[in-house]
Amino acid sequence: MNSTAHNRLAIVVNGRRAHIAAQDLAATLEQLGYDLSWAAVALNEEIVRREDLASTPVTDGDRIEVLSPMSGG
Repeated sequence: MNSTAHNRLAIVVNGRRAHIAAQDLAATLEQLGYDLSWAAVALNEEIVRREDLASTPVTDGDRIEVLSPMSGG
């Protein structure tokens, strides 16, 4: 695994670089402050089911997109 200093992973979340210590997708998003009750998540352009977030590993260089519905018209 290519991790950065102090065992932190370099990832991209919604187009922004981030360094995280979490090892799975649920913990990563929690660490970054996302409320997943209304969000869809894609890891490297593949949608991840909500029930699979905790069992989906995050590795150095991953790209995560968090999509939330917006109200309005």
